[in-house]
Amino acid sequence: MEHRIVTEPAAKIREIARHAARGNWWRLFLGLLIFIGLIFAASFLTGIINEFLPMYRYIVIDGEYIFLNVTGILTLPLYWVLLAPMYLGICMFMIKAFRTRQVSYGRIFAGYKSFFKALGLLLLVFLKIFAWSLLLIVPGIIAMFRYSMAMFLLADNPDWKITQCINESKRLMKGNKGKLFCLCISFIGWILLWYLFMAVLMIIFVTASIIVFQAMTYHEYLIFLSMFVIFISIIPLASYMYMAVTVFYELVTGNLVVTKEQEQIPQGLQ
Repeated sequence: MEHRIVTEPAAKIREIARHAARGNWWRLFLGLLIFIGLIFAASFLTGIINEFLPMYRYIVIDGEYIFLNVTGILTLPLYWVLLAPMYLGICMFMIKAFRTRQVSYGRIFAGYKSFFKALGLLLLVFLKIFAWSLLLIVPGIIAMFRYSMAMFLLADNPDWKITQCINESKRLMKGNKGKLFCLCISFIGWILLWYLFMAVLMIIFVTASIIVFQAMTYHEYLIFLSMFVIFISIIPLASYMYMAVTVFYELVTGNLVVTKEQEQIPQGLQ
């Protein structure tokens, strides 16, 4: 697989992402909605188990007794088991959407066909990032970008071994980690705008609750409504960002070449 240094600015990568998603925004929205919904469902399931099957134990840390729900530790592997195929599936979904301009929701669940590879890859990447984070925060962030293409590589090459995906991501991102970081940072304006939107929305919710109900009597419903709005409102931005990262993957692997005329030409058609 070719390794190239991405020279396209973040603005151009976002432009390619918007062009690729044109006419498919609502389908991408629904795909990310399914993906994030599954993540929430996995969190909800493990939360229910922790709540209704608690096993509290005292543990000693630095000479102090801490009351801990051991069930939360025991259900953590279950959360990873549910999570790993979803991440692989969304990478498959986004790659197909970019290359063919067709959206296949079944791709989101296709990660379960490579269940053990997806789980092993996610755990190995997590352990590597965690190990580097023990040194300092910055090495951990660098490691996160170093292995950021591993799941895309497995989605594109399901017959590859886990270590092959890890090593290839490390090779491809050599000299490109800063480029991907700049791409992520370029979304800061959109993220701040979303935070501003949510802040205004929360003020409206709280004010309406006080005016209508004269008190925060129905704060449980307010919290639920707020969480639902947060969940829905982040999907368009998440779709945009995921498509941009997919474009970056295509560029770094050489599957996509941008000519001097700023046209997108698959490498095989040159």
